[in-house]
Amino acid sequence: VQLLVPSAAPLSLTSLDVSENLIGSSGMRMLAESSRFCKLTSLSAWGNEIEDEGLRALAVSTSLTRLTSLDVAENKIGSEGLLALMESARYPRLTSLDISGNLFEEQEAQALVGSPNFPDLHLEDGVHLPFF
Repeated sequence: VQLLVPSAAPLSLTSLDVSENLIGSSGMRMLAESSRFCKLTSLSAWGNEIEDEGLRALAVSTSLTRLTSLDVAENKIGSEGLLALMESARYPRLTSLDISGNLFEEQEAQALVGSPNFPDLHLEDGVHLPFF
C-alpha cells in the first residue's frame, strides 16, 4: 500500500485485492485517503488486522465512493467500525459486502440491511452480505 499511494496521479484500477498483506488500519486509512483509487469499484482487504479505525477511515472517504463490492472479512473490526460504516452515506452503490469473521454480533450487522444508506444490500447468511 505504501508503494501505491505516494503518487498523485489517479490509477485506472477498478479492482484491488490487498488481502492477507497485514496492512492494518493505517494501510486502510492510506487507501481511503488517497485520490489515486477513485475509480475502484471492488476492494478486497480481508485478513489484514484492520480495526475500527480503519473502517472509520473508509466510512468517511471521499475517494472510494464508487465501491460496489467490499470484502473486509476476518479482520478485527468491532461495533464502532461497523456503526461508522452504517452511518456513512458515501456508499449507495455498495451491493456486496463481506464483514464475516470480525468482532461484532450478527444482530449488529443485520442493522445494515435497514440502513437507508445501503438500499441494495441484503443479508443472505449470517453476517455475510451477498455474493461470496
